[in-house]
Amino acid sequence: MEERAINDLLKYLEQKGFRGKKLEEDLRSRINSDLPEFSTDHQIVFNHQEELVINYRLNFKKNHQVNGYLFDRYQTSCTIPPKIKNSQYGSINAVEFDRQMFKVHWGRYFKGGAVAGVDNKSMAQQCINRLNELLQSNEIDKIDFARTMMFKYWPKEQLNPEWSGTYESRFQRKRDYNSQLHANLVYHLLTGELDALYEKIRSMGLDLIAGSDLYSALCDHLQSIPEEFVLKTDFFQPDGKGTISLTIANSWNEYTIKELEIQRVQYPPLPHGTYNGVDSAELEAHMDRINWRNADHLCRLTEDGRAEFKLEIKSICQRIDLLQQDAAGQATGDLLSLKYWCGSPVMADAIRNKAWQLLDILPEKRMKFPTSIDLRAAVNLMAGRPVMAHLIETNLEACDQWIKLNENLGQDAKYTYFSGPTVEEIQSLICSLPLVPDDNRPSMNTELIRGNIVGAVHKNERPIRIEADPEHRTLKIFSTDGRLIPVNINFDPDWKPPSQFLEKLLKATHTNKRMPGKMKPRNSGLHRS
Repeated sequence: MEERAINDLLKYLEQKGFRGKKLEEDLRSRINSDLPEFSTDHQIVFNHQEELVINYRLNFKKNHQVNGYLFDRYQTSCTIPPKIKNSQYGSINAVEFDRQMFKVHWGRYFKGGAVAGVDNKSMAQQCINRLNELLQSNEIDKIDFARTMMFKYWPKEQLNPEWSGTYESRFQRKRDYNSQLHANLVYHLLTGELDALYEKIRSMGLDLIAGSDLYSALCDHLQSIPEEFVLKTDFFQPDGKGTISLTIANSWNEYTIKELEIQRVQYPPLPHGTYNGVDSAELEAHMDRINWRNADHLCRLTEDGRAEFKLEIKSICQRIDLLQQDAAGQATGDLLSLKYWCGSPVMADAIRNKAWQLLDILPEKRMKFPTSIDLRAAVNLMAGRPVMAHLIETNLEACDQWIKLNENLGQDAKYTYFSGPTVEEIQSLICSLPLVPDDNRPSMNTELIRGNIVGAVHKNERPIRIEADPEHRTLKIFSTDGRLIPVNINFDPDWKPPSQFLEKLLKATHTNKRMPGKMKPRNSGLHRS
């Protein structure tokens, strides 16, 4: 094998996280032996709270076509240090005892050497006395804790094989991986650190609003050893879209969420009308009934196995095209495609460049939030919708306290607190609405106090949107195209319609337009001479 080919192989291994003088020497020795295939062992020490050694067995096969060796697969193994909970075993505190055991160099102790600084053997003897106390108790949990401590800190040859095998199966990890995976990613997969990081992100609610596969994105970032990386994902709402950015930092091979930033763009009101023969409001009502994120709802398989749009979807696409061909209707067509197709894995490619350019010029709101926040509530705060305070301030209990964003206090999120309806009162408001089906109401309540816009169907089969309005202790009802439907839910005799609705009424009266529900005057037969 030529020197250049050996260097290329070493360079590839380094890109995958495997490097070191001993590894290079072992590799060259085996290559010089011209073996058809061979394996070499390699260790990497990861410092996460305490040293954790990952053992890698790297496998190579000879490729006769190129007269060289290819890195094929590798096996990994490690022993995960048992995690000690803050428990009490009689007079022995588990965490304190764990610290004492850690301070003793047990390998030297069993060879008769210095084990713990100046007071070398006294601490070791104290630990042994405590181990004996636990083992002689005849209590299962105490014996298990003592053996866990011994397994964690003592050399393997000092352990009793009658029970040590059980603890090996509990704490030892072994897996095979292909050569494409970086050593750092394998460490996080093998030890469960990747799952732990993913759970931290899931606990924020990001997986419920993300427009991408978060687990795969984390794997991509860990295909190296970044000190810091930014995990970005888009989210989509009926009235806007945005991006969530989590800055994740490495500390002793443990990644923690350092910073959270949210960017959001609000869609402008759609200028509905009839353009090029297409009623855009009717088209939106049709689009609103379709689940654009589910490919099965959009496509069908032909007899020869090809996927094609269903006739209903083709019809909608044609009407969007007609809107975009009309000078007055193209903005409406572009906004409809953005609103419904942005988050669709199938339809996003059907959004034309002009629509994306329109999105780029819309004003963007950007704000930082504490990493402990419920992300679903945070994106709704960004949209200007209030949420119940206990969803943001975890030390609060569910009561009548609500929060809205104060946008005049800089880029770091600041809140305004106010009193509003309780969870039970929101539920009562929902129950007063004539909706179908009734069994969705409890989940609607949960979504509304989080600030979500909830889709529902009136008993007359008309789809509507519902939003909590805690400042006025009521609910807002909208049509699917975002028009407010004034409803006096509380049957308040002093209730007044929203100002914009009153303005429309006054304008209609002033221009002698017939009011809804008002009878046209009969012709009296009198004429002015």
